[in-house]
Amino acid sequence: EEQREMAFAVNRALATSRNLAVEAGTGVGKSMAYLVPLALAAQKNGITVSVATKTNALLDQLVHKELPLLSKALGITYAPLKGFSHYPCLRKVDNLLSFVEQSDYDDMDALKIDYRAIPRWRIGTKSNECLRHKCPFFGRSCFVHGAREQAQRCDVVVTNHSLLFWDVRFEGGLLPPIRYWAVDEAHGAEEEA
Repeated sequence: EEQREMAFAVNRALATSRNLAVEAGTGVGKSMAYLVPLALAAQKNGITVSVATKTNALLDQLVHKELPLLSKALGITYAPLKGFSHYPCLRKVDNLLSFVEQSDYDDMDALKIDYRAIPRWRIGTKSNECLRHKCPFFGRSCFVHGAREQAQRCDVVVTNHSLLFWDVRFEGGLLPPIRYWAVDEAHGAEEEA
């Protein structure tokens, strides 16, 4: 009942373009309570909506558990989007590792690499290190830019608080245009900002 009440409240907030703060206890099913109305609003209006999570663990949970169910039930599209440091740089990988298993736009957390043996910085990059158009892997084959391109075409983009606030700082230059946001665990957002 609490989950349904929250979902209706989120739906009303979206329909009236009003902010909503919800506090709900463990086990309520908060994720689905905001994801269902967001996904339906995205489909109905042909817009992109987004969820910002406090942790990448919650981001991964939404992307690998909840959103596949919604995609199957509603036919929505979704994409995770993390910061540069969460993706392997194929230029660096090409120079350093030939055995990395790749999957479409995967991130560093999904690779089975022992970072005690190979420091993360040896295969990752930062925004200011990226060669962009000068890189032979730029475009869809680049994990970072491929993920961003995929996010441009999705109903639901899932990111973290950090990337949300970097996007605000850069006046919307990092994320696709987002009409509605759900900020999960918003009590931690001020500290992250």
